[in-house]
Amino acid sequence: MISIRRLFLQCLLLACSAGLAAADTPRILLVGDSWTALMWNARSFANALDDAGLGQWDERGAVTAIGGTTAAQWATQPFLNLITQELNAYPTVDIVHLSMGGNDLLGNPPANVAEADALLSQVAANVATVVAHIRSIRPAARIAWCGYDYVQGISSAELLTMMSQYPVDLAEATPNLYAINNWGLMQYYYGVPSVHDPLTLPFPGGYPDYAPALGGDPAYPSPPISRIDSIHLTPAGYEILAARCIDEFYAGWLGYVPGGVEIAVNDGSPVNLENGGRLELTAAVSGLTGPLAYQWRKDGEDIAGENTGVLVRDPASFTDSGDYSFFVSNGSGAKTLVESPPVNVTVGTEELPAMTFPKLMALAALTLVYGGLRIARRAARPGNS
Repeated sequence: MISIRRLFLQCLLLACSAGLAAADTPRILLVGDSWTALMWNARSFANALDDAGLGQWDERGAVTAIGGTTAAQWATQPFLNLITQELNAYPTVDIVHLSMGGNDLLGNPPANVAEADALLSQVAANVATVVAHIRSIRPAARIAWCGYDYVQGISSAELLTMMSQYPVDLAEATPNLYAINNWGLMQYYYGVPSVHDPLTLPFPGGYPDYAPALGGDPAYPSPPISRIDSIHLTPAGYEILAARCIDEFYAGWLGYVPGGVEIAVNDGSPVNLENGGRLELTAAVSGLTGPLAYQWRKDGEDIAGENTGVLVRDPASFTDSGDYSFFVSNGSGAKTLVESPPVNVTVGTEELPAMTFPKLMALAALTLVYGGLRIARRAARPGNS
């Protein structure tokens, strides 16, 4: 007869096994200050991913989402080591969500525009250091610098505009870095009490033009219903922020294509060519309305200048081998970015340097000389007289 204790242990093991089998795959790493820490504590991304039909993916942030940290701290080796630790611990992570810079400003409030410009320049430089470190470990990772929303105490439209522009400028100059603009996000959904109704204010501008830079009404902070204090959002507010990130970029990066949208390269089959053949990849897109922005990528990197629906290499060479994908950005609304499944291209084999006639003659001459030397050396050995 099975004892109650043994039965309990068996049930516990079964429950643990089921939990492990159902575990979601980590794809997003949260790095930065209290805005990431509170999102991690509330599992904002896990909830928003479930709502978006992406519940098979998960986020991590227990080690790298640290309240009160600054961009200056994250650019130092002890904090960079934490990022290294987590990327090594979770090899499936390919999206890094950054939130940093706010404490740099709050800890040293600028007195004028010149001071603000200098401080924001230093913040951007520190974020660039963090991004370079991430890409040195995970070259194909996509990194999003996620902006803040209106807080109490900062109402200067000039300063807010500067704060919205620095991430955009850095993203434009940095491979695999993207900016997410959230100024006015809470006001858009909740309104401003006694002033603006919900869903009536401008939505914060997004990729690629980021217009308007300041959504909502910059004269007011985020509404009280969306905040737990003067700076931080409620769990519901952070879930809205997570959904914004998913709609703007993460859904496409996770390989999810919104309903009704289809994007494919050729028929999706691998392409095999001989050296010197013609490589032509054609992308077919349906379900999106213009204006559309296109971008071809090879092995996770943007291909400079390849922004049409067709990519051609004629003649193709071994160096053109790799995994190709196609990005489409919908220029209206929330500007969802979607990506085709990768198509593998193999072009011949690596060619050896061509042997011209003069090179062949020189090689033959060297062979004859070397052979003659060997005969002479044998003849000179003792006993070979």
